[in-house]
Amino acid sequence: MKIAGLITEYNPFTQGHAWHLAKARELTGADYCVAVMSGDYVQRGEPAIFAKHARTRMALAAGVDAVFELPVDTATGSAEFFAAGAVSLLDSLGCVDTLVFGSERGEIEPFLRLTPLLCREDSHFQEILRRGLRGGLSFPAARARALREICKGEFPSHDQELLDSPNNILGLEYCKALYRQGSAISPLTVKRQGAGYHDPSLEPESFPSASALRRLLRPEEKKAPQFPEALESLIPASLHPLYKELLGSGGPLFGEDFSLLLFTKILERDARELEAIWDLSPELASRIKRLSPSFSGWTSFTAAVKTRDLTQTRVQRALLHLLLDLRGWQPPAWARLLGFRRESAPLLSAIKRQSKIPLITKLADARELLSPEAFCQLEKTAGASQLYQAVYSHKYGLPFVHEYQKQLEIL
Repeated sequence: MKIAGLITEYNPFTQGHAWHLAKARELTGADYCVAVMSGDYVQRGEPAIFAKHARTRMALAAGVDAVFELPVDTATGSAEFFAAGAVSLLDSLGCVDTLVFGSERGEIEPFLRLTPLLCREDSHFQEILRRGLRGGLSFPAARARALREICKGEFPSHDQELLDSPNNILGLEYCKALYRQGSAISPLTVKRQGAGYHDPSLEPESFPSASALRRLLRPEEKKAPQFPEALESLIPASLHPLYKELLGSGGPLFGEDFSLLLFTKILERDARELEAIWDLSPELASRIKRLSPSFSGWTSFTAAVKTRDLTQTRVQRALLHLLLDLRGWQPPAWARLLGFRRESAPLLSAIKRQSKIPLITKLADARELLSPEAFCQLEKTAGASQLYQAVYSHKYGLPFVHEYQKQLEIL
């Protein structure tokens, strides 16, 4: 049995994701494809546009065989923590052979060549990094410069693009995590097709990015008369009924929907208390408190807080950690199954036999299966989803569904 692993957000599911899934099967000859997916919040520091169970249904309808949830601390971590947690979860399932990720480069050899070099982030590297940050560089730019300096003579010029493109950078973090964790999973990359990561293009033949679809789904865009037809041409046909159902009975969530909750969190803590939150440095905590009187919403406040050396994503991630009261990260200590395809029963049997961490299919059983520390991580993730569900129910006037009442998605 060959099993390919995918690390995903599906925020939302696009034609590009369908292409990636098809190429993963084609190139690996996999019998099954397993996705580890961000839950109700995503890595750029925002709520997911649709809830995790809805996005699980999308993944299954598109052909993913089983979907597991990334704990909220992994899902909302920086690239290094996101990759480390996602790789740890895939490895812990005990039966995944290959990790298939998309990249701008599209060749695995450069990633494998650079991985050992990039894992040499010693004290010299840290000093160069700090110097770059003090000089006003953004974190990604400072890190890229530090890596080039410590790898002089070992860093081919044609490989330097791997440090400059979003999916390449994340792919390097996946390879670093596999290397550091001593995983037997082999990495494989496929070249990203169509529109770029931040490309706003909505041409169907260009495989529009998820960010372009999120912009299309914003309330101000839904006034356009061509909206329904435009959306249908941009997503896999197998998902049309699901999108229509989601947009007919409810709709998307955005950071703005959490604005009042975030403002309350800022008001009820002083700067010293803010520093206890993950990703909030003393300088950032002080800046947030100083600017809080001008708070008028999630998006505008993020823009006000960011600086030349504090990227928007970094600020958003810190504010989200404040909203969710996240104070650190730990490797996933459980594998929560969100959904599966019925014909994938042999896959689930293999995971049950070989998983190195407890498999959770029903939250009510979790306390008996997990250590106190692991259960705390699960409760933090469940609590974050409770908040998401509360905001969603309030926005659309729908009944609140408790996290412990939600059922497995089975197709």
